[in-house]
Amino acid sequence: MALVKTGIPSSREAAPVAPGQGGGRAQEPGPGAAARRRDRRRVVAGLAVMAACALLFAGVAVASGQRVQVLALARPVAVGQVLSDADLKEVLGAEREGLPVVEADRRASVVGRRAATSLPAGTQLVDAMLGGMPAPAGSVVMALALKEGQYPPGTGPGAQVALFEAKPQSEGAGGGAELARGTVLEVVPASGSAAGAVLTVRVPEGRAAAVAAGGQELVAAELPAAAAEGGAG
Repeated sequence: MALVKTGIPSSREAAPVAPGQGGGRAQEPGPGAAARRRDRRRVVAGLAVMAACALLFAGVAVASGQRVQVLALARPVAVGQVLSDADLKEVLGAEREGLPVVEADRRASVVGRRAATSLPAGTQLVDAMLGGMPAPAGSVVMALALKEGQYPPGTGPGAQVALFEAKPQSEGAGGGAELARGTVLEVVPASGSAAGAVLTVRVPEGRAAAVAAGGQELVAAELPAAAAEGGAG
């Protein structure tokens, strides 16, 4: 019986060989090659994330302002304590919103000032934490709560004033005896609806008792800038 050749290769016939393959079959990539490609993609993605973070950090640093050397406390201080050079140290800091830092180049002007509140070691100083300079020998710093009309409008730090005993209205207009002369260090408007201010005034030590006895019944009159501290007595 004659056999008919169909043209379909049997399972025992060799498959066609691709040119340039040296007579072997084409090799499929193994699992190791796929893993290497995944590792390269992870490395590239990681580098991109690091670059983005670096740019974000740089943007935040620019927006926050340049960091500078500022003053901080090297040890705890108590309210009213006079700051010495040993109480201060320099650290790297940045200005806080609404609270200007005390930069390191102001160190000499901070030494000798009082702490306005008790502060722990490491606190970065801002101006609100610093009080005034202590009074020189022979002087006393006093806070006087005066009503509107008991001091000249526009009185400010540095003004020379004479403090008088207020006379009762029944005794006529004008002030009474002069109690002391002093220098205004600070003027803080009264809080709330009360009209007036608290004047911080440096007066001679020998006149402090008379001024304290006057309490709120005082009248402050501004003197020429050349007037010296003193007063009756």
